[in-house]
Amino acid sequence: MAMRNISFFRCKCSKAFVCFSQAIMLLWYPCLAMAQTNWIRDSLDLVVKQAMLDEKVPGLAIAVIKDGKVVLQRTYGQREKDKDGKIDENTLFMIGSNSKAYTATALALLEQEGKLSLNDKVTKWIPSFRLFDDCATQMVTLRDLLCHRLGTKTFQGDFTFWGSTLSRQEVIQKMGTLKPQGEFRSSFGYCNAAFLTAGEVIPLATGGTSWEDFVRQRIFKPLKMSRALALASEMSDAKNAAKPHATYDGWQFTLAYPRIDNLAPAGTISLSLQDMTHWLIMQMDTGRYAGTQVFPQKVILQTWNANTVVSPSTGYAYGLGWFISYPDGKKMLDHTGGVDGFLSASAFIPEERLGVIVLTNTDNNALYSSLRDQLLKEYSATAGPNVITPATADWLSQEQQKTSEKLKYSEKIAASKDRQNINLEPYVGVYYNPVYGDVEVKLEKNRLRLFLSHHPSGTGSLEYMEANTFLCSFGTPTLGVHPLVFKKDGNLVKGLTLKVNDFIEYDAYEFVKK
Repeated sequence: MAMRNISFFRCKCSKAFVCFSQAIMLLWYPCLAMAQTNWIRDSLDLVVKQAMLDEKVPGLAIAVIKDGKVVLQRTYGQREKDKDGKIDENTLFMIGSNSKAYTATALALLEQEGKLSLNDKVTKWIPSFRLFDDCATQMVTLRDLLCHRLGTKTFQGDFTFWGSTLSRQEVIQKMGTLKPQGEFRSSFGYCNAAFLTAGEVIPLATGGTSWEDFVRQRIFKPLKMSRALALASEMSDAKNAAKPHATYDGWQFTLAYPRIDNLAPAGTISLSLQDMTHWLIMQMDTGRYAGTQVFPQKVILQTWNANTVVSPSTGYAYGLGWFISYPDGKKMLDHTGGVDGFLSASAFIPEERLGVIVLTNTDNNALYSSLRDQLLKEYSATAGPNVITPATADWLSQEQQKTSEKLKYSEKIAASKDRQNINLEPYVGVYYNPVYGDVEVKLEKNRLRLFLSHHPSGTGSLEYMEANTFLCSFGTPTLGVHPLVFKKDGNLVKGLTLKVNDFIEYDAYEFVKK
């Protein structure tokens, strides 16, 4: 999604491992020049395998690029939990929002070729395009779409769009229903639908070449990314492809590959570790790969320029498909990616010609980010303590909090004395939200069920908790389990409030009964 699951989690490890980690930390004082090399040689595999066990990560792949060469490339675990099939350097992972830099590069390349300008108004290419505000509609440019400055909140609208049956054109049309919480061009708000819209300009500027075909021919092919796939729907038939996994109530299970091709330019690319190293090698050589200038230097550098301030106090910003920060005073470009069942991270520091890639096949872990940070430290001049183990500890703590919260829901359901006598008929009906559209509550076998018009596999089962509040368990695990509250005026049900997991969309949706 997509920038999904952007929180950092942490968890516990065994007492023996903690003691070992404390002993290893003695090596990390600046006076020991070989500390970084020693850690990679002696401790990397041990720490990674322990974190994978604690965080329930079935499979993982990592690479480090330094001075134009791959200096570390390791793979761990299985393509699918508890099944044969080891991860290797050619195993495909979905990379989620790491796809956004590919879309931004594609449009910057078309600008270099004179086929469009990133400062073109979106309405020049898509006359029907609308934002909630008429003035913003007339001003919004392709550049605005690629740097998250429309004024909408992060992930706003994603419950409606993500994994839905809406077409690309229907998603673009619904962008006009998103009421912004911030000011146009003055606040950062991560917007997947904006990247979709930018990608859909490509066929208009090229005379019919789709986003996916452009990426295949103009990016994958010249970079010799032989395993790369552009669309999520291609993963089902792919060989040597990692399976997506999710964890619920402490149990981990395999998911179906997500149906998100309606948001393709925002996050559907799948890559092997080997192919992804080609992309970062090219980035750090500003467009060159294997002795060939694949992209003009100007194209690559333009994607690195800050366009939207994310945090004024730290200088954290967003370029075109890349986050920009300055750890230790050196410019770093990075992105994470999360889709149903996968989390990934990539980062590079041009001044040090250092890049790191981490790919995982579960959508709930801290290791994808903590391992990235650790590897950057080990291969740069910023030696420090192990950040992986405390990140894992925090992750486990948050998982325990989630379990406790779900237990409270179950206790409320069990304690509800009137759940057998409540009249369920008044809750039945069709409910409307201007962004999502319709949902319907039906009574089946003396139980309420919620049907989502754009997510046929996401049907929710409702269990009475208290005072017009039901626990909604969605059929699609990534939507989660959340209380659903009906609004009543006397005995008349007037509406409902619907919430899904934060990594889909933060805010609840208000529906009015028709």
